[in-house]
Amino acid sequence: KLRLDTAQVGDAAAQALAAGVRQLPRLRVLDLDLSRGVGLTDRTLLALGAAAAAAKQLRKLELSLNGAKQVRQLAAEVFLQYIQPLKFLAEFTLDLRGTMVAELFQSRLEMHRYLRGEEPEGVFDLFDME
Repeated sequence: KLRLDTAQVGDAAAQALAAGVRQLPRLRVLDLDLSRGVGLTDRTLLALGAAAAAAKQLRKLELSLNGAKQVRQLAAEVFLQYIQPLKFLAEFTLDLRGTMVAELFQSRLEMHRYLRGEEPEGVFDLFDME
């Protein structure tokens, strides 16, 4: 289990954190609040997606990049492709409020649910779009 609430982490530090997470293949819970991060970009989201994918036993993924204004939709879609094969993932929260992709990403999350064969409610706890 890895839970981290960071204070003003930059893009390079967040990517280094993702590299460390990749070294934990038996990780079951990943809860990262990077909402106070400074200058987080597509690279951060992609690095975290690859790290999550390496944790084949991951059951719970909570990731907040709230306010990471430079995260674009393509990166968010690739992130979903990374985590889609995770068999044991039962809880998933991705908070992208304040980013350029927040509204567009909601429809992609719905597609992700469908591809996993899940009902729209229940298994996934999605971010709210305030």
